[in-house]
Amino acid sequence: MKNFQPLIVPISVSLLAFSLAACSSGAPSAEGGGGASKPGHTVIIGPNHSGGPALKGNDHVISVDRKVEQFHAIELVDAGKVQITVGSPLKVSMLVDDNLVDAIDTKVEGGKLVIAANKDYQANRAATYSVDVPELSEIYVSGDGEVLVNAVKGDLLKIDVSGAGSCFAAGKATNVKINLSGAGNVDCLKVAADNVTLTVSGAGTCKVNALNSLKANVSGAGTVKYLGSPASLNKEVTGTGSIMPMM
Repeated sequence: MKNFQPLIVPISVSLLAFSLAACSSGAPSAEGGGGASKPGHTVIIGPNHSGGPALKGNDHVISVDRKVEQFHAIELVDAGKVQITVGSPLKVSMLVDDNLVDAIDTKVEGGKLVIAANKDYQANRAATYSVDVPELSEIYVSGDGEVLVNAVKGDLLKIDVSGAGSCFAAGKATNVKINLSGAGNVDCLKVAADNVTLTVSGAGTCKVNALNSLKANVSGAGTVKYLGSPASLNKEVTGTGSIMPMM
């Protein structure tokens, strides 16, 4: 669904240097994370990533509100940064070059908000998104995108990161399930979780806070670091990976 209400508010490109995480005092830190490109570093984003002709951004950045249906899961398909606040009325907005607005879809499919480019585009910085949502239980990141979520709460938080993507989360959940593949990064040290189940493959790094139980499986060169002293600790490592407590 591509129904949106553009707010024609010119914004200087330098404004994009701000950290979306700073918008909320409880937001998780994005230090060391990937996703949004630095100013002056041109990126090509889209379904093909062909490196061929692509729509070029004009560096005239505007804020755009998108109307979407209710959702409980979110997926970032391409490069970009998404700041999510859980427990607030539904709102989705983005900062993007005004001639690239139609190149980005924000649509809900089966209760999941999918953010993805519908054509290749070239810009000095990938789009950034702000998402307020009453409840959120699932996060998916592919490519080299970055998602930061704060105030998460509930019985289950599921995170799936592939490629070089990153996810930083803060809040509380009874059960946390994580699947990390590729060279990505998941940081849930600020999520107080009773039970954590995770799988890491490739060279990714995963950090969690397990209060009662931790079940971790690592293959390849992946790394798992955990806070707490869970009474139930089940570790399995294949390859050169590691599972260790935080020092």
